[in-house]
Amino acid sequence: MGVSKFELSHGEKLKVIENFSVRLAQALVGGTVTEPNHPYGDLIHSDGTFSEVKAAGVSSGAIIRREQLRRHSKGPTRDYILVFKSNRVWENGRWLYLTCRNGRSRQQLERICLESVVQIMIVPTAGMATLYKNMKRRAERTYHFKAGPKTYVKMRVGCFNRLILSGYTVSSNTQLIKLGSERVSVSVTVINPN
Repeated sequence: MGVSKFELSHGEKLKVIENFSVRLAQALVGGTVTEPNHPYGDLIHSDGTFSEVKAAGVSSGAIIRREQLRRHSKGPTRDYILVFKSNRVWENGRWLYLTCRNGRSRQQLERICLESVVQIMIVPTAGMATLYKNMKRRAERTYHFKAGPKTYVKMRVGCFNRLILSGYTVSSNTQLIKLGSERVSVSVTVINPN
């Protein structure tokens, strides 16, 4: 079965999910959306700092790229905002990833994203660097793209317990975030150094 000419391609779907996550983070913390592939992040704040936003599935985790994290650690990127959504269901003895499968148009995909957001984590860049270093030996992977290799670690929600144990504190609450005419209730966790 082919893709209809009206259905988004897989790459277009990933872009919609990414843009949705940036808009949701902006509704939560403010800032102005930067141009695509800005070297310091997706949102710029009035004090000149940036936030890097990552869309992530609860099951697969956020992809944190080594070189990007190094650049952010040396620059004005103050934090990472990770938008986790439930992205799979167990059906007929196997996992089904329904977000991209059922979200055929931009509107459908955004509706699914809005309904599936479960957690937003705000982590200082220094904390991400510490966690990456701690996870590197066990979880670092390299994937070879046409443009060259990219080295990364996938960080799931549970990975951040290590940060909390190593000199960081955590605060969590449920917040109602307005996104256009829609509202979503989501658990927001903020991790800060002691």
